[in-house]
Amino acid sequence: MKVQSFIIDCHTHSHFSFGSTMAMQDGITQAQAVGLGGITFTDHVEFAYSDDDGSVDKLFDSKKRLQEIQALQQQYPSFQVLSGLEIGYEPQIMQEVEHFIMQCPVDCVINSVHRIDGIRLSPPVFYEQPKQQAYARYLLKIEESIIEYDNFDVVGHLGYICRYATYADKALRYAEFAELFDRILKIIITKGKALEINTAGLSLNLGFTHPDYDILKRYKELGGILITLGSDAHRAARVGDYFGTVVQELMKLGFTQVCYVKNRKFVMVPLTVPVLREKAV
Repeated sequence: MKVQSFIIDCHTHSHFSFGSTMAMQDGITQAQAVGLGGITFTDHVEFAYSDDDGSVDKLFDSKKRLQEIQALQQQYPSFQVLSGLEIGYEPQIMQEVEHFIMQCPVDCVINSVHRIDGIRLSPPVFYEQPKQQAYARYLLKIEESIIEYDNFDVVGHLGYICRYATYADKALRYAEFAELFDRILKIIITKGKALEINTAGLSLNLGFTHPDYDILKRYKELGGILITLGSDAHRAARVGDYFGTVVQELMKLGFTQVCYVKNRKFVMVPLTVPVLREKAV
């Protein structure tokens, strides 16, 4: 694993993702403004749905996207401009997803869960059931995704369900699902995958990252070392959000490195007192 000396935002969405209008150039400008050394555009690949009416996603033009990224790589030779995919796991479409990945070589693949048993997690209907039941179903789907599918590098936003939950207490805590979390974290470690720290929960004023620090503490206790940082930005202003705060917290937990993925291989980045800015000035 090659060691570098900068941190990059490993989870962002350009205008090739539904729900995002961010120009790649604007994302790069913001990443530089907050002190990052690079950015990975991990655009959505969702074959089961793409928007509220369930239509097929026509935004992801892999040829045009690759051309744009390559042009920006030439324009910014000393800044990491990387290509990634965020895969929405659903068992019935993974063969199609696998074919897509093979035809669309990228630096990084994020495995995410956005739907459970065909139900999207963003509408309130999923939360008509008790919180314990809903969150257990979510974690079981995460476990299924990392057991049944392997062509990914990073487990994305573990705790995504908290963003949309309608419960008074939205937090997903290690102590409430310790056995299930241990199974998930051990699989991630055994398979040599990375665990993403997604800062969208802070950006959305939830007060915690995905996953929260208690889960990250347990990940470290179990021997986990591969961590990526991602803002999940769908607009340029959110690129690199709260990375400085998260780096400080990781150092308190005893982590010494984070990583990013390039050419489907992990690149380790030492953690030092960050020079990152929480927002661009």
